[in-house]
Amino acid sequence: MNKTGALQYRYDAGNQMWFSAEKRFGQDCRIHHYGCGVIAMLDFCIYKGLAERPKNRQEYMNRIRCMERRWMHIIPGFGISPYFYAFFANLYFRFHHIPYRFRKIWVSGSLKMREEKFAKRIREQLKEDLPLIFAVGPVVPWSGKKGRITLYRLYGEKLIASGQKVKSHYMTILGLQRENDQWYLQLATWGEIRYMRLADYVQHGKFSFPFTNTIYETRIIQK
Repeated sequence: MNKTGALQYRYDAGNQMWFSAEKRFGQDCRIHHYGCGVIAMLDFCIYKGLAERPKNRQEYMNRIRCMERRWMHIIPGFGISPYFYAFFANLYFRFHHIPYRFRKIWVSGSLKMREEKFAKRIREQLKEDLPLIFAVGPVVPWSGKKGRITLYRLYGEKLIASGQKVKSHYMTILGLQRENDQWYLQLATWGEIRYMRLADYVQHGKFSFPFTNTIYETRIIQK
């Protein structure tokens, strides 16, 4: 298994399931059901030293609540729209005078060409020690796409199906590797490391790209 761009330092991924879903209209319930984008944003900031590493889970959860309330706003029933995700993140970066900006990766061509172009851009970011936040979905009405993408886990030296599938979800790309002529994304999601076939991701957005299935790269700007 050939690995590309694996992160050198520990990447701690939070889990939206830590938040209670008991109070239907409360903030914790919103985060429990739709907080994956907020989790991904805070994890990125902690990893890059843009936010102090929390001392414990409770402090982490308080940070997530603050991030959601002030910056990464969740719409109940929908989460954070990929159309506004980079806008919210960049407001946070500007306010804190952080020289980073998120932007959508645009690619074109056949499914195979898109897959290779995505792989190239992802490799470039990972070589700069920049994890990539990305969205699966949302599924748009005209696409006719209702399927989910299978996630894999590492069992010894082999990748096997984890039993988890995603249709509309934010995750973070931590690595890229090649196995049996397939590109696999190494992901942080739900506090765990999982894998996804890049070809499955591209296929999932076949009829709705560029309106869905968004990968954000980080642009470093001059202060």
